[in-house]
Amino acid sequence: MSTLVYQLLHKMQKIPPEILSVYHSSLSKPNWESLLKLLQILIRTFTRTFIIVDALDEIAEQERRPLFKLIEQMLDVHANILLTGRRESYIIQGLLSKNFHEVCLEANTVDDDIRQYVIASLDYDPKFNKWKPELKSNIIDGLTNGSKGM
Repeated sequence: MSTLVYQLLHKMQKIPPEILSVYHSSLSKPNWESLLKLLQILIRTFTRTFIIVDALDEIAEQERRPLFKLIEQMLDVHANILLTGRRESYIIQGLLSKNFHEVCLEANTVDDDIRQYVIASLDYDPKFNKWKPELKSNIIDGLTNGSKGM
């Protein structure tokens, strides 16, 4: 959460007095509640704030509940939130009940995009011109099948 606070503070021309007050009231590294308060103040300062969390399914188990709680609290201050990750049951239970909209990407569509990208890369990059067609085909199939829609 401190990274989010830092990124938002970095975009400001002048630090609001509310932020300085919270900063000065904490003698050491700010605790969770202080960071949350800072984050909420900062989000309200901006016209629109976008928070993107990628690979939600890869977050350590002990960090899930605090993150879901944080996301829920960010909704209260009208932050725009984009979350990406595999459709795991703990994500569904933790977030879909919070009125999130879910958009599923079909794995075969993603696989087709990956295949087209790899083909184009192998065809247009001169350093691959000497490679045998069989090797290129193995690479295309391996990367496409190994991606599993990611």
